[in-house]
Amino acid sequence: LPVVSAVAKVTARDGKQYAVQVHEALYDDSPCQKESLLATHQALMNKTIGIDDPSVFERDINGQPGTQAARFQEHILPFHFDGVKCFYEVNHITQKEMTKLPRILMSLPRGKEFSPSTHIFTRKVSSTTVKFEWKKTLA
Repeated sequence: LPVVSAVAKVTARDGKQYAVQVHEALYDDSPCQKESLLATHQALMNKTIGIDDPSVFERDINGQPGTQAARFQEHILPFHFDGVKCFYEVNHITQKEMTKLPRILMSLPRGKEFSPSTHIFTRKVSSTTVKFEWKKTLA
């Protein structure tokens, strides 16, 4: 998948829509791809972003229910949850929507590099370890 800077229309669980800008993001142009591929740790490198993705049916490490939401600057967007993962609905955005919808940054600002295609090994891995090619497409 190519790495891009882009703007898309995001619909949160509460039905509110936003013009979401991302940089250094994976782009999947498949018409079947309607869910976000948010790189959580990339987003959290931006100190104006906070993510609490345990669902409201799950508990956090303190035993509290998850909020199933993320904060992007002053906006709090509740995630959709399908029983397996939290996500936002993502669609193409029109020029009119781009000017009318509230705009949020869902990644590091432009110029702050994050490379989802680069992997830093943090521990020694045996050469006999199986490499999972599909993991490279996860953001």
